Amino acid sequence: MASGLAVRHLAGSAAALASAFLWAATALLWNKLGPELSPDAMNLGKGLCALVLFAATFVFTGFAPAAPRDWLILGLSGLLGVAAGDTLFFLSLRRLGPRRALLLTTLIPVLVALGARAFLGERIAPTGVLGICLCAGGVAWVMYERLPIAQDRGGRPFGVAW
Repeated sequence: MASGLAVRHLAGSAAALASAFLWAATALLWNKLGPELSPDAMNLGKGLCALVLFAATFVFTGFAPAAPRDWLILGLSGLLGVAAGDTLFFLSLRRLGPRRALLLTTLIPVLVALGARAFLGERIAPTGVLGICLCAGGVAWVMYERLPIAQDRGGRPFGVAW
């Protein structure tokens, strides 16, 4: 029994590392394509690839019918998260470069925690506040260090805003 748990833990860890690697690799790929393609075109291409992989998943795992409300929520999530969110990420990637754009994604858990505090009234423990401060401070430090001219693309405020 314990060896089965160890294998599952190892498989989960490997999947997490593979996901992080693929996220960074695709950010570098999108960075190379950025000057040639608009963010909308990159998002459309990514969406088509995702659609093919989504369909392949259904082929191998089967398809379970869902309620119309679930499809509506999935569709709205895709429009907001993929269509709008990824297009803005590609705009940011174009302005900031992969290093800084990916660095900003480390603030996502911080923003979620602050949003949960603001909108849901959740309490943030003192250690959570310390973590938020350390994370935000580290990101600010790296964002504003000087880069060699070849790597600095300018437009940092717009890149951060996107």
